[in-house]
Amino acid sequence: MNIKWSMLAVSVALSFTAAAQDDVVRIVKTYEPTISDARKPDFRPNIDDTSSVQASFNYQVVPYQFTTGFHPDAIKPAKLLPEVVHPHYGSYVKLGFGSNISPLIDVRLNGKLKKDWYWGVTASHLSAFSPFTKNEKEYYPHIQENLFKVDARHYMKQFVFSASSALEIYGTPYYGFDFEDTAALAIAEDSLLRQRYILNENKFSLKSRSQVASRAKNNFLLEHYSLWDKFDTQEHEIALEWELEHEIKNNPIEVEAGLSYLAHRSLVDTSDNFLFELKPRFIREKEEWKFTLGLDFFTSINPERNAEFYINPNVEFEFAMAEDILHSYVGLDGGFEEGKLKNLAKENPFVQLQAPMPGTHTPLRVFAGFRGIFSENLKYYAEAAYKQVKSQPFYYSLMNASGAYIFDVVYDSADAFQARAEVLYAFNEKITAGINARYDLYFSLSNEAEAWLIPPYTASLFFKYNLQHKIEIGTDFQVLGKRNAKFVDGSGLVTSTVLPEAFDWNLDIEYRYNKKVSAFLQFENLLGNKYYLYTYYPTDGFRVYGGVIYSF
Repeated sequence: MNIKWSMLAVSVALSFTAAAQDDVVRIVKTYEPTISDARKPDFRPNIDDTSSVQASFNYQVVPYQFTTGFHPDAIKPAKLLPEVVHPHYGSYVKLGFGSNISPLIDVRLNGKLKKDWYWGVTASHLSAFSPFTKNEKEYYPHIQENLFKVDARHYMKQFVFSASSALEIYGTPYYGFDFEDTAALAIAEDSLLRQRYILNENKFSLKSRSQVASRAKNNFLLEHYSLWDKFDTQEHEIALEWELEHEIKNNPIEVEAGLSYLAHRSLVDTSDNFLFELKPRFIREKEEWKFTLGLDFFTSINPERNAEFYINPNVEFEFAMAEDILHSYVGLDGGFEEGKLKNLAKENPFVQLQAPMPGTHTPLRVFAGFRGIFSENLKYYAEAAYKQVKSQPFYYSLMNASGAYIFDVVYDSADAFQARAEVLYAFNEKITAGINARYDLYFSLSNEAEAWLIPPYTASLFFKYNLQHKIEIGTDFQVLGKRNAKFVDGSGLVTSTVLPEAFDWNLDIEYRYNKKVSAFLQFENLLGNKYYLYTYYPTDGFRVYGGVIYSF
């Protein structure tokens, strides 16, 4: 109680003292009370320790090597597109002249029209006046080959477009006389029958450039040709082909389809034929083997005959036994090929046909072979096959009204065994040599006694030498086996003979003066044998050609 009264008395005394000192109070600003920062107490303990611990440890690596395996996943090899590099490499002019009055002209011009467009022009001429004697009189039948061709190619992003048109004129007289027949009637030079063919071929193609495996590749081809001969025989064909390449789950699938129309016109017969073909292929391949399974469907329709349907298997298995050293394969297939005057006239220029030609059907062909590369210098290939064939064409001689023999065609069914082999060896960059051989044996013919004019064997040995890219020398030696020949004389008598073996040796020499100018010499039939490829048609003896080549 005393403390409270004492504090009250002090407060009153101080208030009177302040009032006595100054009666005026001045207010500067409104009173603003503040709270000062509080200090929080720190309750963390402080530890003072004089001892310290230092960490240390020892280690070592055990000297043991673990075995690891490396198994790369197999991938398919990349496919190089042939359209990437166009064929127009350069232009040249080749001029020459040979024995038997044989002029030679060969011109090739290439160029670039504009971006991604390339063009080419080819013109060539070869003729000869090979002499022969008939009734103590010499004749010089004119043999000629002429070609004029234009082509173009356009590279697009996804496709390559190609187009070409060619005009070819070739022919020969029918000079196949029996030179040993002294009783033959004398003939005049202008009475020799001459055959001449005019062939016009046109092609248009569109090929895919895609390199993506999962993307389908489509190729299209449109072909047309017309053929005329001197005896009012005509042949016309137009064909459309389509090719598909695709992959489904890394398994390739290929499909080929085609539709063609072939018309044959002559003085004795007229025919029209439609052909449809379909060839699907299913392919399965691994690193060491490849298996192909397919079927070939052919339908031949002729309004004057019943439609013909053919189905052929197409099976092939290929196995790499020792990487590139030995690849073996085995399979079976078949096929159908239309009978065309164009093909027969190219093979035998002395043929004269007016009747339509049936197609050749191969119901079955069984084959096996192997190929490989022993080293960078040695390559080899061999194959053997057995086949059954129907309507196989064989040539036989038929005497015409002028007393000369021409060739007609007879068709027959047969079995055949065929074998082929080839070996190529490069001694070094300068010297290359090789040999190839073929064996053909036809048996079990239905109607004919022999496979007329089919040689049982042919072989060729060749050799090339390049001396510092200045002089190139090439030579080849060819052997043609004996052939059975059938001929029918003017009275209809059918006889046969055997043509002897034929040997031919040729030699080519080219000297390059510089990159633009070179000279060449060609020696043909160095043995001088006038052998017979066809009955009563002897080949020329020794021939030589020479000339120059200018490249730009």
